[in-house]
Amino acid sequence: FNAAMSCNEADRWEVALQLYMEMTCRTVESDTITFNSSINACEKWQSAWLLYTTMANGKLESNTTTFNAAASCECRSANWWNALQMFDVMARREVESDLISFSAAISACEKSCKWETALQLFGIMMDGKVRLDVIVVSSAISACEKAGQWQKALQLFSTMEQRKME
Repeated sequence: FNAAMSCNEADRWEVALQLYMEMTCRTVESDTITFNSSINACEKWQSAWLLYTTMANGKLESNTTTFNAAASCECRSANWWNALQMFDVMARREVESDLISFSAAISACEKSCKWETALQLFGIMMDGKVRLDVIVVSSAISACEKAGQWQKALQLFSTMEQRKME
């Protein structure tokens, strides 16, 4: 079941969720991989959130992949608040954030015109040990640009140049 649930590659999230439902009906035991695959396949944040809470209620251990899958779903839905909530839960549970975690949260902020929050997250990345990439810096630049904060956008662009990012 777990291998088949990676249907999100082909934009077949409904099939992945249907497989998850079939697993529960057959009383096949779900594990962290099952939930990670199901959450990652979700197109709608409500479905991802439901799966995450089901996982937490079942006392299964969530990991960086779990939170990244949920935050990415929130990002696709431009649901910046829930993406940040997932980021906050990661910190409280001492689950390590990585480039994907920050990228999803900053991208959700960018899509929702929350440039200040995007810059706060970017600052946390710069202070921490998370490497930057062009995609995350571009999302932060875009958040500033959408809000008319061109000076901040230029500062971020300068950061890209200083770090020799392409």
